[in-house]
Amino acid sequence: MGFPTTVSMNLQTLSSDAPQGMFVGWAILSPLSKYSGWAPGPVGDMTTGARGWILWTSLGIMCADSFVSLLPVLFDYVVDLVSRNKDSPHNDAADMSHHETETEDRLVPMSWVMGGLISSIVLGTILVWAVFGHDGIKPWATVLGFVLGGMLSIFGVRALGETDLNPVSGLGKISQLVFAWVQPGNIVANIIAGGVTEAGAQQAGDLMQDLKTGHLLHASPRSQFYGQLIGSSVSILVSTTAFTLYNRAYTIPGPSFPAPTAYVWLSLARLLRAY
Repeated sequence: MGFPTTVSMNLQTLSSDAPQGMFVGWAILSPLSKYSGWAPGPVGDMTTGARGWILWTSLGIMCADSFVSLLPVLFDYVVDLVSRNKDSPHNDAADMSHHETETEDRLVPMSWVMGGLISSIVLGTILVWAVFGHDGIKPWATVLGFVLGGMLSIFGVRALGETDLNPVSGLGKISQLVFAWVQPGNIVANIIAGGVTEAGAQQAGDLMQDLKTGHLLHASPRSQFYGQLIGSSVSILVSTTAFTLYNRAYTIPGPSFPAPTAYVWLSLARLLRAY
């Protein structure tokens, strides 16, 4: 792509937050930390270099932004819920059925939804305990992570619908902060809790957009449910196989795949362990 193309792309998109953050981080904070002696190591080093120093700065900004950006969504959600209960405290089910445009044979039965939800939580708890049980994560903590992830996914979906931005990273950080109190000092539990929340919010947002598109195209919600179920099942095999192949061919994290996002998660978990 070349340096001129990269510069022009960043100048054209300077109105967004990402290029501004990149410019401030690497053009201002990185030289400042290097020549001030705060990050004496090589610039690209994640431990003693400017890259790692910028990481902690961005981590603080992300945590603060998570709370600030979610407060209006939480406030609007609570106000909307209270106003609906006040206006029609006994007619919520009737109102939902009145506004439903699909027939019963095209909808997904609630028994399927609840059965799948409970089965997923049970299976996920068993798998997490089987893989990470020796690291001290408790089954009740895993269940709490699923519950917390489901609650935070509601705010993520609402934020996505109102702003076209799903704050999954911020939601994951909030879950990590909660688990720093639930299971203090347990890095594995902290990372798993944040991962469950972020993955749940991400998938909930994607599913909402898929169902909305299907609704506009008059597709059957039940058919979409079958498609999502098949795709999710296949993706388990594809993603695990791809990761296994990459992990055999490369060192992860390593020079080719440094996995900076994973380092952010690990750094926050270590920071919370210290406190």
